[in-house]
Amino acid sequence: MFATTNVHNLRGVLSDFEDAEGFPELDGSYGIKLISVEGIDFSEIEMDEMK
Repeated sequence: MFATTNVHNLRGVLSDFEDAEGFPELDGSYGIKLISVEGIDFSEIEMDEMK
């Protein structure tokens, strides 16, 4: 969500997670390393309402 809503690359997402409360560091020190991010490209027109 950070990459899409804030239009961030990897560095921007890592920075957002540093400031977000309740998330571990994503540099591998806790066994989680974020190596790539992609934004989600979607249009509201492409979305259908599910009932």
